Amino acid sequence: MNVIAVILGIVLSLMCLGSALADFKKNPQVVETLTQLGVSPERMSLLGAIKLLGVAGIIIGFWVTAIGVIAGVGLALYFISAVGFHVRAKDKAKNTFPAFLLFVIAVLQTLATLAK
Repeated sequence: MNVIAVILGIVLSLMCLGSALADFKKNPQVVETLTQLGVSPERMSLLGAIKLLGVAGIIIGFWVTAIGVIAGVGLALYFISAVGFHVRAKDKAKNTFPAFLLFVIAVLQTLATLAK
C-alpha cells in the first residue's frame, strides 16, 4: 500500500472516529444539526456505528486491500448522502462542508488504495 493511501486512511479514520464518538455521546450540536436535517436523534447510534465500521474497514484495509476499498466506498456513499441531506434542507455551505470534505477524503483514500 502506498504512503498516500495510509496517510489518507489515518486522517479519514480519525475524523470518522471523532464524529462517531460525538454521535454516541449525543453531542447537543450534533443533535441540533441532525434535527434540522430531518434525521431523528434516535438514529445517532446507528450513524456512529456505520462510521466505526468504516474506520475498522479502513484499518483492516492496510493489510487486506479489498476491505479497505469496500470501506472507502461505503464511507464515500455515507458522506455524499450526508451532503445530500444538507442540500435538501437548504443548509448553509459552512455546515455542509465537513460532510463534503469527508466525502472527498474517502474518495481519495479509495483511489489511493486502488493505485497500490
